[in-house]
Amino acid sequence: MLNNIRFSNQRHMLKSSSLVVRTLFTTTLILSLHLILSATGSDILIGKAQADNQLAKNQNAKERCGYSAIHKLKYNSSDKHFDYVNPSAPKGGTIRVNRLGSYDSLNFLRYPGTTLVTRGQIPKDTAAFLFDSLLVVSSDEPSAYYCLAATSIDVTKDLSSVSFTLTKSAKWHDGKPVTIDDLMFTFKTLKSQGPPYYRQVLRKITVSKTAHDTITYTSGRKGDRSFVSLVGTLPIHPKHFWEKNGLKQKSMTIPLGSGPYRIVKATAGKTAHLSRVKNYWAKDHFTQKGRYNFDEVVFNYYRDNRTALESFKTGNDDIRLEDDAVAWSKEYKGPSLDKGEIIKTSFPSNDPGKMIMLTFNQRNPVFKDRRVRKALALLYDFEAANRILFHGLYTPVKSAYGTSELAASRKATAEQQALLKPFLNKLPENILNQPGPDLENNKLTSRQRIRAASKLLDEAGLKLSGNSRIDPNTGKPLVFSILYMNRRHQRILLHYAESLKAVGIELSIPELEAFAARKKMLEHDFDMTILQWMPKMLVGTSEHLLWGSQLADVKGSYALAGLKDPAIDASITAMQRAPDWQAMKSAAKTFDRIFRWQIHAIPLWHSNEEWISTSKSIETPEPSPLFETTYVDRFWQKPLKQSSLK
Repeated sequence: MLNNIRFSNQRHMLKSSSLVVRTLFTTTLILSLHLILSATGSDILIGKAQADNQLAKNQNAKERCGYSAIHKLKYNSSDKHFDYVNPSAPKGGTIRVNRLGSYDSLNFLRYPGTTLVTRGQIPKDTAAFLFDSLLVVSSDEPSAYYCLAATSIDVTKDLSSVSFTLTKSAKWHDGKPVTIDDLMFTFKTLKSQGPPYYRQVLRKITVSKTAHDTITYTSGRKGDRSFVSLVGTLPIHPKHFWEKNGLKQKSMTIPLGSGPYRIVKATAGKTAHLSRVKNYWAKDHFTQKGRYNFDEVVFNYYRDNRTALESFKTGNDDIRLEDDAVAWSKEYKGPSLDKGEIIKTSFPSNDPGKMIMLTFNQRNPVFKDRRVRKALALLYDFEAANRILFHGLYTPVKSAYGTSELAASRKATAEQQALLKPFLNKLPENILNQPGPDLENNKLTSRQRIRAASKLLDEAGLKLSGNSRIDPNTGKPLVFSILYMNRRHQRILLHYAESLKAVGIELSIPELEAFAARKKMLEHDFDMTILQWMPKMLVGTSEHLLWGSQLADVKGSYALAGLKDPAIDASITAMQRAPDWQAMKSAAKTFDRIFRWQIHAIPLWHSNEEWISTSKSIETPEPSPLFETTYVDRFWQKPLKQSSLK
């Protein structure tokens, strides 16, 4: 039965009076955010979409239940699967995933506790292996979601409210049906007791049961384009299971799920074994076809990168994600690679890419002065670092949005000038004429960089006494402590420390366990930190969480920089409330221009591809640029007889 999005002006809408429509929008965060080409690579979907905030009545009977806030949906009811999967992929076999770090809890609802769902690991969408959601993201569209546990969506015109009708087909692994009460329980628990990300993004959203099969979410902010996709992709948890077993902060109790896999065995910090569910309720669903092909998925954890890599090369694992350019270039050598037993593949991405940056904690009064931030930015020589440390594998980065359509360029347009006008007296004078300051000027020698930085520090009142800069707020030598979670970042920090030493600043690089570093980061107890940011093409949410002033004073928030920049706030608001794609793109360009000119972070490097290595027994689809690149769920094992699991 075909179901489509419906559109209503009423806060709580009746299905009989709703207009059937095709909507336009969606987003995810992550700390962790893309412009994209169509599946043929010939057309830019966003550019062709003619996005319009006024959602027109849907005349097409072939439309599939789905939601996009900025473009027409690609798939309709005649499509049997996503184009980027292999619907004929054989089922069966085992894939062993090489993971870095540890975990100490299987309670995905409560925090603290480190679970299998961890940023920077593969599969990226681990929760989707275990728990279903109302909507599923499409990876080959800029911003599109299709119904899984939902059969229809009702969205208000101002995007302040959305109602989902729950399918009768969804079942927990114990055979009981998924209910609206489960959805209510999931939302309320994540909002009050979940990981920091959920507590932040759900805090102004409320929920109500508007029918036995319908749930309505109401946003505290009208026009929030990420709202529908945010609540629609929440992993659903079973109320009856947790009421029986108790909801503890940390628990190794194997949870009940409804997804394509269940956890069958887990040893905290070491391994976790997932088994494909026989007769999974959605195995033939449009969004699941050609996916989740392995009978068994095993996560093997390693404490450090070197141990993890060596274990992988000796055949203990089947897939590994590499995030270190030097390792990718120099360390993937040995008999297993020489014999072709391990295959290296670069998967391109169509989004703005991944940017690694040094972020200032502007709660420290020293960093409130732009001259100090500019001086520290001048002292980072990307070309030298890329040549010496990264074998030239990275590209120069200026924009937070890489080389995508969202990046600021040339002079500010009339629309961008209008947004900037109220703040011009507090912004750098050349902001309207150039997209950003030329801090990466390759013509500057090392000595020239040091002289320019020293002059700025002098002007900011950080005078040199002997070999040390003096902090005027404390009268003591200036020492900055940098927080980081990846030990491989040490070499770039040591390289940077030498540059700071030349102007009389000491850089402290304490080595902390990942959990301790994460705790200090969320408590905002640092001077500078390394942040990995992956912006999405659907802008607004991550920018609000990371750089908006509303969360700057909230302990545990992702507002690591503690930014309170009115111009940044105005551009974020403009992104979130943009009536169409062009307005949203203009607002993003304005944000990028302000962010670069105000030097709120120091870009270290940027990458638009991900490096994946697999054993030769693993078959992967042809690498093609996607918006939401996923692994494991789209792979399969070869050669293989068809599994007995159906």
